[in-house]
This record gives sequence, structure tokens and C-alpha cells, in this order.
Amino acid sequence: MSERDRSQRLLGKVLPMIAAAALIQGSLSNCVSAEPLRPKVNFQISYYPVFGRTIAEIQNSIGQNTPSKDGDVYYAGVTVWDLNSSFEMLSTPAGCSLTNSQVNLNTTIHLPQLTDPDQVSAGVRTEWVRFSNALKTHEMMHAKNAYRAASTLLNKINLLSTSVPCDRARIIIQDGTDTLIQRITEFDRELDNETEHGRTQGAFLNLGIR
Repeated sequence: MSERDRSQRLLGKVLPMIAAAALIQGSLSNCVSAEPLRPKVNFQISYYPVFGRTIAEIQNSIGQNTPSKDGDVYYAGVTVWDLNSSFEMLSTPAGCSLTNSQVNLNTTIHLPQLTDPDQVSAGVRTEWVRFSNALKTHEMMHAKNAYRAASTLLNKINLLSTSVPCDRARIIIQDGTDTLIQRITEFDRELDNETEHGRTQGAFLNLGIR
């Protein structure tokens, strides 16, 4: 599961992302091409503790301790991200130019960590490792999508030159950014729906393991 400001975001399909970015590029003419840039990324994995010697006990502990919980509904893993952009705008006789563009991306993946793995049976430990790896793989898909969004945005606004005034250019850029994020939100929700929040990728605990 992925959250941005406590709402879901997506990864996976890039065409609507490109279409959203095209709103920026298409509305702002005379875009100056440049080498691809990379956004500034602050990425971390935060582990919350879970306890238990059986799979059932561990599952119950996840439900109690996960940071992603709404009543009786909870998810073992969650990816939280936000991005922001900055740039300088210079009015020119031809319109407006952007310089010193930068996009900052903050991403945190929250995952469970078994506190006493040596106190469980070999079968439970093997199942925990399998589940943990699958869950991390699923959440990394959300994190990579956030990075793709940040990279797309940065490379669309970098060294942008337009024939419209700067005040209008700022509005167009904001509208394009909002559309891009909205598209990602829709895809992220679709990813979670298709994978049952990672379950079809192995992100579930087999309660039959002893």
C-alpha cells in the first residue's frame, strides 16, 4: 500500500503520466532540451516492531502496531511520499524562462520487523522471511513510482522557455503537476487492487505454518 498525505498513490503504467507531463510541455512552447536530471531524494525504511511465536500471534501484532490502520482495516506495509518543486522565473521579451529547477522527493516505507526471530520455529522463521521480502518488493514498487513522478516533473520544467507571461506559466505548471499526481494516484490504487495490496505477490502470512 502507498500513501501520500494519507491518500494512495500509484506506480506502473507510464503513458498517462507522460500525458499529464505533456500538459506542461504542450502549453509552454519553445522548451529547451537538456540532459536528464535527477530529483533530490530523501529515502528511508522505517521498521515498526511486531511480536509473537506463531504466525497468528505475529499477524495480530501487525494489526495492532502498523501505522497504516483505519478501524479494523490495516496494511502491513505502507509507502508515504511527498514531492515539491522550486524554480526561478525570468520574464523575457519572448515570454518567460525557468532556471534553477529542482524537485525534492521524500519517501518513507514502513515495514514490520519481528523482534525475536530466534524464538520462533524454523517454519515460522522461513515464512516470516518469505513474507517480509514479498512485502518489501511490493512497497518498493510504490516508491519507484514516486521517483518516476518526481523525475518526470523535473525534466519537464527544467530550462523551460515559453511565449506566455510568467504568471500564466506558473499556473500551467501547477495544473500540470496536479494532473500528474492525480494520474499516479489512480494507477497506484489500481496496482493495489490488482495485487490485493501485494497479496498476489506473496505479501501475506500463511496461518497454517507451524
